[in-house]
Amino acid sequence: MEDSKKWDCLGCGFMYDQDKGRPPEFPAGTPFSELITKDFSCPTCGFTADLFEPFETSVWRSRPVEGSYHPGNDESLAE
Repeated sequence: MEDSKKWDCLGCGFMYDQDKGRPPEFPAGTPFSELITKDFSCPTCGFTADLFEPFETSVWRSRPVEGSYHPGNDESLAE
């Protein structure tokens, strides 16, 4: 796992910032590696922690792997 203080959700763009944490369950300073071991999921879209990537300023991002769990997946919307 990369040593990054900011992690970006591939589903919705929510950003976990280690310096701010996600109180009350994850106080400021909680590294992202701890969230993975505690079944963390995105508070906005529900993506699991394995579908976050280290934040980069690049406009190019990878996409979730086919078959990854996302509660908002709806095959009827795919074109």
